[in-house]
Amino acid sequence: MTSIGALFTVTALQCALLALHAPALAVGGAAVLAGFAFSFGTVIWDTALQQTIAPEKLARVSAYNWIGAMAFLPLGYAIAGPITQVIGTSTSLWIGVVWVVVTTLIVIAVPDVRNLRLAALAPERTELAQAAAAS
Repeated sequence: MTSIGALFTVTALQCALLALHAPALAVGGAAVLAGFAFSFGTVIWDTALQQTIAPEKLARVSAYNWIGAMAFLPLGYAIAGPITQVIGTSTSLWIGVVWVVVTTLIVIAVPDVRNLRLAALAPERTELAQAAAAS
C-alpha cells in the first residue's frame, strides 16, 4: 500500500502550481493527475476494506471512514477564506502542499498500512458469473 499511499501526494501538485502562478494548462494537467490519483487510490482503499473487514462490519467501518474524512470539511471551508486573507493565497496553498505530503507520509509510515497487501483475485468464476454464463 506504500505506492498507492504515495500516489496521494500527487494531489499536492496542483496547489504547488497554483502557488507558483503556473499556466492554466499546467494546473489543469495537475488537476487531472490529482483526480486520477484520488480516484485510483480510493478504489484500492475500498477494495482493501472489503478484503480485510468482515462483511457484517463493513457498512459500519465504511460509515466511520466517511465521517472521519468529512467531519472537519465544513470547518476547513469556513476558516480557509479568513486565514487566506491574513497569510495570503500563496502561503495558504504551500501549507496545503506540505499538509498533503506530510500527512500522507505519516500514514504510509505506519507498518500495518505500509505492509498491507491486497489478495489476488481468485481465478475461479463466482456463482453469479457461472449462473450468467449458463443462461
